[in-house]
Amino acid sequence: MLEFIRKHANSTTFKIFLGVLASTFVFCFGIFDIIRRITGHDYIVKIGSVKITPTMFAMEKSKKLNMLRSHEKNIDEKTEINNILHQIIWENVIDQTASEFGFSISEETIKKYIAGMGLFRDKEGNFNVGMLRNFLHNINVSEAMFIEFSGKDIKNALIKAPFKYISVYKSLDKFIQSNLEKRTLGFLEIDPSSLVISEKPSKEDLEEFYNNNQELFYVNETRDFTVIELFEDDIAKTITISEDEKKEYYETSPEREDRTYAEMEKEIIDEIKQNKLQNEIDDKTRQIEDALIAGENIDEVIKKFNLHVMRIKNASASTLNKDSSSSAASKYKTDIHTVAFSTEEGSDSSFAESINEKQKKFLWLVHVDSITPKHVAKFADITDKVSIEWKKSKQHDKAIELATLFCEKAKDGVSLSTIALQNKRKISFTKPFYRSGIIEKDPKKKDSKNDKEKKLTPQEQKMMEVAANFADQAFKKEKGTTFYKDFGTSIVVAQVEKIIPIKDVDNEINTKCHIELVRSVSDDLYQQLVGYLSREKYEIKINREML
Repeated sequence: MLEFIRKHANSTTFKIFLGVLASTFVFCFGIFDIIRRITGHDYIVKIGSVKITPTMFAMEKSKKLNMLRSHEKNIDEKTEINNILHQIIWENVIDQTASEFGFSISEETIKKYIAGMGLFRDKEGNFNVGMLRNFLHNINVSEAMFIEFSGKDIKNALIKAPFKYISVYKSLDKFIQSNLEKRTLGFLEIDPSSLVISEKPSKEDLEEFYNNNQELFYVNETRDFTVIELFEDDIAKTITISEDEKKEYYETSPEREDRTYAEMEKEIIDEIKQNKLQNEIDDKTRQIEDALIAGENIDEVIKKFNLHVMRIKNASASTLNKDSSSSAASKYKTDIHTVAFSTEEGSDSSFAESINEKQKKFLWLVHVDSITPKHVAKFADITDKVSIEWKKSKQHDKAIELATLFCEKAKDGVSLSTIALQNKRKISFTKPFYRSGIIEKDPKKKDSKNDKEKKLTPQEQKMMEVAANFADQAFKKEKGTTFYKDFGTSIVVAQVEKIIPIKDVDNEINTKCHIELVRSVSDDLYQQLVGYLSREKYEIKINREML
């Protein structure tokens, strides 16, 4: 082809041909690029004056996905592409901001930055260019690209640097003390099921409740299916072996060597029997499957081949895996349910093999007779259940009313202990817990292996649950404030019992808290600056259609 082009390159005909081909290429491909430019859609995203074209975005996407895959094999590309888009926007905002601040990064600075990375230093602490190249090869990134990344990292650090020197040390003292204080709660539980409902619902009340709460009355999908079983022992009983078959096997056996027929007779019988058994099983299962495929009724097939049968009625998926035992019978039951719920109505599964409790092999197949889809049960069929759920709803409403009443009484300065005593209810108290909801450890008690393995008492579990769920409210409220939370099975009413301030903060803890808070504040200020620039200074336009 290349030789042909060289020979005819100067001919008039060839020049005309190339001209037409070039025009067609420009028209078919270039015209779309021209249209995109005219309509302002020649970019995926525009950050200020910088346009990220589809080609540039594809390269960035490929580059960043390769880097991600080098660290993590299973990634969600759709989610990551959106993250990559925002990362590109962020990098370009930083890049433009750094340029406006007059930050210019020399090639020498970037080289020193890369050489200082511990990732590329050998055991002696010297920079190793081979380690850098291996790293870039593994993530499929060129040296030029990596240098570009590093330049952006340096600009990012320069923009962020001033925020690290903001002095908020004294301002944080009160916040640290507040953050380290502890609180305790007094709490009582209201069990809705213990509340008496004297009201008797009419049929109309129940029907209205049924119509408004149908999600409570769904009946799960159920299936009727037939299991046919084929036992090897039954087939083995029908197998006969003639003397001629045994002698023929002996004469043709490669394992005969110097052994006599009498010496090998038992072995020959076993081999022939096993071969015949397998052939019979293959033949019979094929005949059964062919009959079912041909449309023969399952009952006719059972009778025709004299099969064992098991009928399962109204089975639901919820019955699966209820039996946690590892017995053969349990595994078999689980297997047939799994197959039955993955086979279509009126269809048959393939034959599968199992072993019974006596370690005997058998084959089985499932035929799905009928499927009743998930549905709302008819009111007439579940009147008693509707009545029970109606009562539960009324009890729950009454529990909420009672909790609200307790909170109202506490507003008048009545303690929850007094309210509990007046209403003959038991009150409990949490141990001191932090703003995070974590209960304070006893400083006198050292952790041991036995403590970790020791199970919590129901009271300890409830105490931890209350502290974790009420921490946010507890640290926003004053002492004596009462509130409640619906836990579903119970309503818990809690009151801030004690506020335990911290007077003297250990120097080590104080320093650690300050470092964490200063870092958090500087990061927050930095992100706010970039966010502000993104919104106010650099107009961000994303072309969702092209993306």
